[in-house]
Amino acid sequence: MLSIYVTLFLLLSTMRVDYVGDNRIEHFNRNPRGYGVEYYDPISFYDGKPRIGLESIPFTYNGITYTFSNAENKSRFVEKFKEIEPRFGGWCAYSMTEGRKINFDPESYAIHNDSLYLFKDNESKEKFISNFDEMNIKAWKEWARILPTFDPKDSLFRNSK
Repeated sequence: MLSIYVTLFLLLSTMRVDYVGDNRIEHFNRNPRGYGVEYYDPISFYDGKPRIGLESIPFTYNGITYTFSNAENKSRFVEKFKEIEPRFGGWCAYSMTEGRKINFDPESYAIHNDSLYLFKDNESKEKFISNFDEMNIKAWKEWARILPTFDPKDSLFRNSK
């Protein structure tokens, strides 16, 4: 009897992960080959030098595969990926305040409270950062509407307080 409950629990747990993963795949910023944030190494933004990652150094989290420029960056990401996965699925954070999924310019980004925010240009970056608290809340509300399975516990909700 216990094995039936364990099997049922495992089956239901897997179904939720697949459902979340399918929604993430549909709504996250992925290139035509399926890699997140246009092949960019997410950790390279933290180092101040956005770089393209290598397909030979991947990490997949809940349906999204990221590439890294070196094994050390991959290790850093794996260590705390929920906290540092690019906000709003890797779309422009400012555009997300309007519920729009717009691609980013790798030269327009910000690290705020140890979270990576990507932007389509420097103007949108300045607008978002200059009123961070209000813009961040608006963007998170829109992201939760776009990704209905989003749960702040799945990808830490952060504000500047």
